[in-house]
Amino acid sequence: MIRPPRADGPYRDRDLDCQEALEALFLDQVRKAETAFRDLMPIRSRLMSEGLSAGWDQQDLESAIDELVRCYAMKVPPVKR
Repeated sequence: MIRPPRADGPYRDRDLDCQEALEALFLDQVRKAETAFRDLMPIRSRLMSEGLSAGWDQQDLESAIDELVRCYAMKVPPVKR
């Protein structure tokens, strides 16, 4: 379950709260996906859907997901072909 925002509307560190709220589900999903970066749309769609249900704004979620993907990509070795 994704934790909701601490308050309605903008507040300090809202972006970080959103990232933290999504992180566990994001990591769970990319670990299960064999090709997380070739087909990220199902993961992104699930995070967006569950995040909206938890009370986050679409803009919050888009930024948080992009940042989670960026950070994860820096840790994952390239796929060998």
